[in-house]
Amino acid sequence: MSRTHLVSYLFRPSMRRLTHNTRSRFILDPRTGEPMRGPLGILLGSVQCSFHREVGPYQRYEVWSKVLCWDRKWVYIVTHWLPRGTAVPTSWLDPGFGRRRVRGQADPQGGWERKILATAISKYVFKVGRFTVHPARILDDAGMLPERPGGWIEGGEEQLGDMEADLSDVDLAVEGEWDWRRVEAQRRKGMETAAKFHAVDEAKSLFDGGTNGALALVGPG
Repeated sequence: MSRTHLVSYLFRPSMRRLTHNTRSRFILDPRTGEPMRGPLGILLGSVQCSFHREVGPYQRYEVWSKVLCWDRKWVYIVTHWLPRGTAVPTSWLDPGFGRRRVRGQADPQGGWERKILATAISKYVFKVGRFTVHPARILDDAGMLPERPGGWIEGGEEQLGDMEADLSDVDLAVEGEWDWRRVEAQRRKGMETAAKFHAVDEAKSLFDGGTNGALALVGPG
């Protein structure tokens, strides 16, 4: 539900255009130039979750989700579970989409690692029918990306734009303008984590189909 709320809010302009793609002509068939046909699909590719601490029976907790990064196919979302009331945002939207602001509650001890109950990474793909929509098109249309020379949709499967650009001078720990260089630096940092997420997919090669036998054949009853 947390991820659904996040995606539905952040990408709602793009989702509306994709839902009525034949009229909006947002995504065109590269072969014919005509709008792609089919229903909008936002599909969950996989989830990997790590539990750091016990979640006790009836314990109240909060779920915090944000966009981690994206590549040419997937949008990655990272989700953290924390005990209820552990963190207070400096601002948030109420159910009527009115912004509320408070003074955030900083962690006086420094670092959140000791308080996080669990962490998960999920990856989503956007579809019009069976056609995969580049995530950067979704983010850009939703007003989430600054202008970037050459655009955001060039490059390999996990790389976009000019990957030769030197961003070593961008310090993400220091507040600064979110121009394309800062956004790209943050995306690259997120992809370092997402790349490890892909390693789970490689585990398919470990199955031998029973070539070396099995311990037992069991089932219900």
